[in-house]
Amino acid sequence: MRGALQRTEGVRFSAHALERLETRGIEFSAEDLKQIASAIDQVAAKGGRASVLLMDRVALVVSVPNRTVITAVPTEEMEQRVFTNIDSVVVVAGVPQPSISTEVDRPAPEWGGL
Repeated sequence: MRGALQRTEGVRFSAHALERLETRGIEFSAEDLKQIASAIDQVAAKGGRASVLLMDRVALVVSVPNRTVITAVPTEEMEQRVFTNIDSVVVVAGVPQPSISTEVDRPAPEWGGL
């Protein structure tokens, strides 16, 4: 995996990030890598310099100008994690989103007696 990620066009992975991914058994598909590159493009277009990319099973800390993934934190290890010196967060497709209730889903209000 290490060799494949190091050769990924448009995105680099630091040695630390590669080690974290490898020791935790996290692999990225070609589609995942495209989504990472696209997220970096979006942050760069907005002027971001350091970003957290939230994916379904991992959070990636990225140096946007260098297009380099600095580290990776599996989602199950994110409790009590603090990310510093970050100017943006991108929720990458595939991340479970909370459901949004609609008027149809809400019960009618109980107004009480007037």
